[in-house]
Amino acid sequence: MRKTFNKDTSEITILMLDDEMNILETLKSNLERSGYNCLITDNPEEAIKIIKDRDPAIDIFITDYLMVKITAIQVVESIRQFDRQLYIILLTGYANNMPGIYAIQNLEIDSYAEKTSDFEDLMLKIEIAIKSINKVNPGRRSDDGLQLHEKLKKMRLESNKTQDEVATYLGIGRTTVVNYEHGRIKPTLENIRKLAELFDVSCDYLLENNKGI
Repeated sequence: MRKTFNKDTSEITILMLDDEMNILETLKSNLERSGYNCLITDNPEEAIKIIKDRDPAIDIFITDYLMVKITAIQVVESIRQFDRQLYIILLTGYANNMPGIYAIQNLEIDSYAEKTSDFEDLMLKIEIAIKSINKVNPGRRSDDGLQLHEKLKKMRLESNKTQDEVATYLGIGRTTVVNYEHGRIKPTLENIRKLAELFDVSCDYLLENNKGI
C-alpha cells in the first residue's frame, strides 16, 4: 500500500537489500542523516518477509540487482505476487548488465539508480519517488477513491483503536486484522457489517470502490 508523504521524513520507512553489508551500513547512515527511517538486510528472503508482514508498511524498497545466487528479478517477482503497489527502486553497480532503460521497461520496478560513491543519484531518485507517489495517489488526502483496506486502517487510526481492539471486537486474530489493512484478504460480509457498526459508517461506504466482496 502506497502512502502520501505530506509529512516529516522520519515517518517514511525505507527497506534496503544488498548482499554487501558495508554498503548497506553506509547507505543507512546517509539516509538517516536526511531524516529517513531505514531498515537494512542482506537476506532476500528476510526482505520479502519484512515487506509482507511489517505494520506500518514499508514505503520504499531499494534492492541491489546482482546478489549471491539471486538477482533483483526474482526478488521483485516474489514481492509483486502479494504487493503490486510498493515503490521499488533498483540499485546497481553493473549498469552494463542491467541498463536503466531495459530495467524500467522489463521489470516491475518504479525507478532505477546507479551506485555512486556519494549516492547522489539514489538520493535524487528517493525524492522523485516521494513526489511520484503523491501524484499517483492524490485521493489519499481524502476518502475519495480509497479502497476498503485503506479505509479500515484510516478509520482505526482516527478512532485511536488498536488492531488488538478491532480483532477482539470481531472475534478474530490480530494477524487477520493486519491482513485486512494490507489488502491481502477481505473481511466477510458479517465482519463488514460489524466494522461499519464499530466505526459508525454505512456498509455502502465501506464497499464503495471495492469489487469482489
